[in-house]
Amino acid sequence: MSYGLYRFMVPKIKICGLTNLEAVNAAVKNKVDYISCVFYKYSPRNITPQFAESITEEIPNRIQKIAVLSTYESNIEDIIKYYKPEILQFHSDEEVDDILKIKSRFGLPIIKTIRVNKLEDLKVINKYSEIADMYLFESYSDNNLYIDKPGNKFDWSLLKKVKIDKPWFLSGSLDKYNVNYARRVSGAVMINASVTLESSPGIKDPNMIEDFIKSVRNPNY
Repeated sequence: MSYGLYRFMVPKIKICGLTNLEAVNAAVKNKVDYISCVFYKYSPRNITPQFAESITEEIPNRIQKIAVLSTYESNIEDIIKYYKPEILQFHSDEEVDDILKIKSRFGLPIIKTIRVNKLEDLKVINKYSEIADMYLFESYSDNNLYIDKPGNKFDWSLLKKVKIDKPWFLSGSLDKYNVNYARRVSGAVMINASVTLESSPGIKDPNMIEDFIKSVRNPNY
């Protein structure tokens, strides 16, 4: 595919780790496709299912809600009850059987996060292929899955070197300056941004969200 044609493909955008109503409203205003809240006590983006419900209850149906969690957490029932996600994203090193039990119980699609540093890391796709409906590829984060910082990138072109037979998101320090280059070299048509849109750890900046989405929708922005 030529870059000229690629530029006009409309990518799907996911904003992750929303923790306040202002950020949610900015995502909605700029027509994001997915939003996600994080439910993990060690994350600076962790919020309760009840609070997640309060800041997302009025989003339009066209936006899908994703819950970022781990099978090691015990509040999955509350996440389903209050936040009402359409998709579950497992972000740790969960066992396949543990994810399968949750998928079978709640009947929700699964995104499996895969951390990438080198080509060999992508072999783990095979481990989760039977239970994952989508993947999200991101960089390692200082040996902590939930404490990310700008600059944690990986070689996005690695994703063109493997066969990925399901939809997938590109993540890992994407910002308004590098996102279109990252899409081009990786082939991504679904993207995820989080820490690069924060004014302080865990706090998304509405203006940064707007600038990011505009840069994706209009590469000449």
